[in-house]
Amino acid sequence: MLKSTALLALTAVFLIATVINSGPAAVHWRQIALFSIATLMTAVLFIAFANLGAELSLKQAIVDPSFWACVSWVALVGSGAVLVLHRLLRRARLVQRQIFRLAVPLCAALLAATVYSLHCPVDALAYLCSAYLLAIALVVSFSLLLSRRLWRW
Repeated sequence: MLKSTALLALTAVFLIATVINSGPAAVHWRQIALFSIATLMTAVLFIAFANLGAELSLKQAIVDPSFWACVSWVALVGSGAVLVLHRLLRRARLVQRQIFRLAVPLCAALLAATVYSLHCPVDALAYLCSAYLLAIALVVSFSLLLSRRLWRW
């Protein structure tokens, strides 16, 4: 459950970043404090996961039977969530478009990764850094290609 909690905390960090950057208003100090505390808690959770997780090499992680199931599930569900978020946020008037173009797919991919981590039998940092990051990278690149012209004014 530590892996899922750490991924959920990371998802919350990127959701906070998305909310902060979603409007033209200036950033309030409370938002910065909330973002800083959430980031610190996430770092602590990932450090604990690195120390308590199973020992697994990167080579063993890649040949694990659930590796490609994880990558494909997170990438497909994350891409679907990106499409929904792009549709909902198509009229957003953004100040920091580039940050927002990265924060939206990261939120979607991390949410899909969090849901999949509840089912995933492998609790190792090498697996997390290979399978989940590969799937998140696929979702982010799909979203960057899709949103190239989405938020231009």
